[in-house]
Amino acid sequence: MVDEHASERDITLMNEALGEARMALAQGGAGVAALLASPHEIIACGRNTSQETGDLTDHAEMVLLHKVGRKLQEMNEQARRVLHHRHVGGFR
Repeated sequence: MVDEHASERDITLMNEALGEARMALAQGGAGVAALLASPHEIIACGRNTSQETGDLTDHAEMVLLHKVGRKLQEMNEQARRVLHHRHVGGFR
């Protein structure tokens, strides 16, 4: 059943989260997923992986936060490379 007030984007995001939850179920875990989105993109999606990893803290929300942390770290490293390139290249 689809909520009559749900936007196309809401449905797309929910389908993405449901896909992650289905993957968790297929791997023998709990069918739980978490998704974080900005107005323009899906930032990260995580699913419960505690059955796979043996780590009982690998709940969907924690996996999601770890992915977001890695993404932010990558963005920070890219920004540093750009700034270093501009500084070395004389574009101050």
